[in-house]
Amino acid sequence: MKFVTPLEGVPFKTWRITNYVDIDPRTDSVRDHHDGEFSYDIEHFDHDGIDIGPGHFRASDAGIAIVAAADGVVTSVTEGHFDRHKGPFSFEAPPSNTVIVDHGNGWRTLYIHNRRDSIEVQEGETVVAGQHLALMGSSGNSSGLIFT
Repeated sequence: MKFVTPLEGVPFKTWRITNYVDIDPRTDSVRDHHDGEFSYDIEHFDHDGIDIGPGHFRASDAGIAIVAAADGVVTSVTEGHFDRHKGPFSFEAPPSNTVIVDHGNGWRTLYIHNRRDSIEVQEGETVVAGQHLALMGSSGNSSGLIFT
């Protein structure tokens, strides 16, 4: 299966990777795919995504498109939640505006922290790689403008 970059724009100009998946299963210990510490670990929560963001809300206001990383079927959409969250991690954080796509063979992608009222797909819809899904935001458990 081939995956495409799930964001429009120019890497390291429009957006950059801010955190990788934590592949160290131990609590309070992090390790990214380069054997570095470019991730985070919070008690009762291992970071299982790649965080990508421009670092400021001006970019969100202009709109950074989130696109499908591969062909698949939308299995879940959560929409309508506040999208300017800037607080620290909290299990009591509001819900995120989210799209989940099933690509088959056990592969699925979760597009989290989207801008409120920007999701362009519905549950059950078939999508193709590169198709617009939503706009980047900061909904849910987010410390700032980010895409996970």
